[in-house]
Amino acid sequence: MFSQVLLIALLALSQCSDVVAGGKKKSRKARSLVAEIGPYPGSGSDVGGTVKMTFDEKSGKVIIACDLHDAEENCSTSNTVANGCGVHIHEGLTCNTMTMVGGHFWNTATLDNDPWANIRYTSDGSGNVDDTIKMQGGDGYGKDINFARAVVIHDKTGSRIGCGLLE
Repeated sequence: MFSQVLLIALLALSQCSDVVAGGKKKSRKARSLVAEIGPYPGSGSDVGGTVKMTFDEKSGKVIIACDLHDAEENCSTSNTVANGCGVHIHEGLTCNTMTMVGGHFWNTATLDNDPWANIRYTSDGSGNVDDTIKMQGGDGYGKDINFARAVVIHDKTGSRIGCGLLE
């Protein structure tokens, strides 16, 4: 009887998503979402690769890791064109229809200004992107609210060239 109770207790503990280590509660849940990027509908682009977004729920910071090919050549963070060389989460839950991708996605109840406005990637002369961007303060939402949202890649002019859904 005791061994059966112990076995049930161990099984229950193994299903827990939190672990207590050193008196601190740590979550086993992944805090990252990844979007497989492909060409934006109608763009004629060949961009592809991945964008990984890691959400720090405590600080609100979002770390954006871009690994892309065939993006805009020679993009830089000094681009001042609206959306130029941008990588942003958009409102839409699809990349199949241009009109359903929507605009930038952020918590307008807690943030006054668009936090995506100055989030830009850098690329080399061949359009390869291997960049990590730290977004202080994030978009006002965590991982769960951003799940399945569209990530859009913009060229130097701000045009949409790539899209993928966060999973």
